[in-house]
Amino acid sequence: MTAHKHAHLMALYANDAAETDKPWRRWEYRAKEHQWLDCSGSPMWYDLHDYRRKPEAPRTMTIAGIEVPMPLMDIPEHGGHFYTPILSRGGTAVSIQNYVYERIHDIDIENGMYHRTEEAAKAHAKALIKATKDSIEAADKY
Repeated sequence: MTAHKHAHLMALYANDAAETDKPWRRWEYRAKEHQWLDCSGSPMWYDLHDYRRKPEAPRTMTIAGIEVPMPLMDIPEHGGHFYTPILSRGGTAVSIQNYVYERIHDIDIENGMYHRTEEAAKAHAKALIKATKDSIEAADKY
């Protein structure tokens, strides 16, 4: 038996429906080769249409005047990998880890220490180091 063409997307949509009563606000559709349009209600899942979750704008935060990608705010899937900043060596190193349920992982997520990419973790480390240096310099002035 063959799965529905959009079965995977339907499952993602069902997850959104478990979180909000208007999940279609997170989705777009298009007829083949046309522009993406916002869904105005639950998708009909036509075979001749494409569907997708709306692309999320990259979110950032500012630390010591440096724009840094937002860290992961949710728990990665079991075995999923993520990157953490390493503050030694000038912020040029990161640790790559696989998520397995441990309280330390949850604490690090709460503290904003996990990133999806190596580059984001490095930027975070460099910004934290700069914030510390700036604080030391400010304290030395008094």
